[in-house]
Amino acid sequence: MEVKLLGSQTCRVCSTLEQMLYNILAEMDLAVSVEKVHDREKIINLGVASLPALIMDGEIKCSGRVPKKREIEAWLQEAGLSKQ
Repeated sequence: MEVKLLGSQTCRVCSTLEQMLYNILAEMDLAVSVEKVHDREKIINLGVASLPALIMDGEIKCSGRVPKKREIEAWLQEAGLSKQ
């Protein structure tokens, strides 16, 4: 699974999403590589208008908000990933 976390390095909301994502991955015991994207041009090229954003396997799952924990868990499960 390819996961991209888009946001500014100085944005508190972006940091909140990052920490939540890593906590969920740890709770679900998933070894998923997360690419953090901070470059503005790359973010625009990925089709994201608002930060923070989360992209899983090329699909923008959320943009401009921090999703609920259960949403992220559901996205991971839909991708075929579940607790080991």
